[in-house]
Amino acid sequence: MLFRVTADSRIASIGPDLHVRKIWRFVWRDGSTADAVTLWEDLRLGLFIRAGRLELAKWTEPQGN
Repeated sequence: MLFRVTADSRIASIGPDLHVRKIWRFVWRDGSTADAVTLWEDLRLGLFIRAGRLELAKWTEPQGN
């Protein structure tokens, strides 16, 4: 289950045991925050708002994770 923390545009992934598994913050290559609308974690694909438009984008895991 995914929850959006609106204060800083982070996404928290909650497991079946109700513990936080992972916290994400998506950013575009230019360093600006990617505001997630819908995420498909298994596909690493999501809908994000960018410059007032809805954009479909794929993400990769950050280096070192």
